[in-house]
Amino acid sequence: MARLQNLAYAVQITDITSDGEQLTFSQVKIDRAQLKALKLFGHARNRPPGEIKAFRYKFQEQRMETRYLLRTAVQVLARGQTINGISED
Repeated sequence: MARLQNLAYAVQITDITSDGEQLTFSQVKIDRAQLKALKLFGHARNRPPGEIKAFRYKFQEQRMETRYLLRTAVQVLARGQTINGISED
């Protein structure tokens, strides 16, 4: 947990190299007015970006008692298909 204490940004990486993912990504509507917010993460083209240290965070539930387990019904809509499930928090 100490390594996460000073974490400023979290990144989600999505593979868009496959044909299926490119199709999915192309259907996402992008608000061009919000693109300027990405400038914060940019770097000069003639200068390599700063070093990125990757580490794996293994989440471990601190409360093992069942009364603290939360279950939430979820519904995922993807590619015209609806999938129902339950998340455990």
